Amino acid sequence: MSRPEKIYKSLVLEIRPRLRSVNVLISLVSSVENVKISLNSDSFQIIVSEQTCNVGCKNLKIVSDSLSSLSVTESYVSFRFATDNSLDDWGSFKTELLRTSESVSFALSKSTFLLKSQLYTIQCKNCSQDLSKPLRFGRVLPLPSEHSEPGDWFCHGHGSNSVALLDPKESDIFYTSCYCHLNKRSTRNVLESDKLIVCKRCLSWLGVAKNPETAKFWFNTVAFKDESKVHTSCPLRDALDTVHETLCGVLFTTAKIILCCQSSKSQTDYILLWILEKQLNVQIYNSEGVGEDCKVAKVLFKYESGSGEVVKKWLEDSSVASVDVSKPMTVEILKHLYKFNKIFPREFSESNNFYISYLMMYEHGDK
Repeated sequence: MSRPEKIYKSLVLEIRPRLRSVNVLISLVSSVENVKISLNSDSFQIIVSEQTCNVGCKNLKIVSDSLSSLSVTESYVSFRFATDNSLDDWGSFKTELLRTSESVSFALSKSTFLLKSQLYTIQCKNCSQDLSKPLRFGRVLPLPSEHSEPGDWFCHGHGSNSVALLDPKESDIFYTSCYCHLNKRSTRNVLESDKLIVCKRCLSWLGVAKNPETAKFWFNTVAFKDESKVHTSCPLRDALDTVHETLCGVLFTTAKIILCCQSSKSQTDYILLWILEKQLNVQIYNSEGVGEDCKVAKVLFKYESGSGEVVKKWLEDSSVASVDVSKPMTVEILKHLYKFNKIFPREFSESNNFYISYLMMYEHGDK
């Protein structure tokens, strides 16, 4: 890409090979009245006044007379063009090449740092206060998915005690990719009120009480310190992985997910995610003209600080996946969603009181 002067702040190509179509979204440096677009076979030009910016399109064969849907609004430009893709890469309208599902490899790749008989001290991630005495776990076991029946996790019936068997003893820890269950007698220096668990020293949000015996802590709110390393996680990465993992069990290209967090004694926060496209190929260019190929989920999202009418409808809908997340995960994924919402022109950034955005959950999710 050659660009003598800065014309745009960001530029995004939404590539849909099977439709042989590319949508282009451009955020300009300043407001303009007239913009011209010229298509070439492997690039296009943005012409603003006397400035010209050439954008090279990697691995795309552009149909040079296919420009359509050109819209210029203040400092945003959007348009569409057609591509002539190789049938060897993507198939045709009669045949389609199927690839190994990424969701399968993702589900199999998740592992834990937790080891049996290793000595750990659990600490508050914010202030490093010890939340336990040194612990050595006799059992380190994965928890079932939040969407499965607890009784289905066992190879034979346990009567009415299946749920109770998922409550860890003092020498146990049960885990998922983002959180763990601990026996409350294994913890100290925490305060509990209305199921909310906070650090006694700094009052940071740590987790929730599952029941009178079991505490649920997220790996992004606490740290596990062993003899040589401190283990903790990134809240945004955990949030993106949680959505990705939930989508692994969805057969359709669209889905609805509601992220729930009891953020305080009196408030539960909800993020409503309507997945429009599970996997969309995009090329994102920054203001310096540096481009990056990414795979994203395109979503509609809405934040609700309470169980209003829309939230109740979603929670009552059996097709909507409801997932509990931590307070830091809620904050960070909202920042992520609002950040990518800004690349859309105003008239395309909102629909039915939901905002449009991307989830960078397949790669580079912490950017």
